[in-house]
Amino acid sequence: RRSLARRRSSAAAARCRQSFPHRDFENPEAETCWLSCLFQSLWHSAVFHQAFEDYLAASSLATCEDERILAALRQTWEEYKAA
Repeated sequence: RRSLARRRSSAAAARCRQSFPHRDFENPEAETCWLSCLFQSLWHSAVFHQAFEDYLAASSLATCEDERILAALRQTWEEYKAA
């Protein structure tokens, strides 16, 4: 029984760590490769991806003028999801 329980918990843990489907990321001038790398790392992080979807991606949340980075991240996130 213990080994079956371990296998089930291992399988559940593996599913939680699965990445999200890759999307093409437009970077036509190739001047911000580091930003593309950072964004794709965040996209594939199961923990960040879920937290962003749950708490920050909601279009019902208004961004203030001084939250330009969050607004840009939301816009890029939506474009990436639609790709």
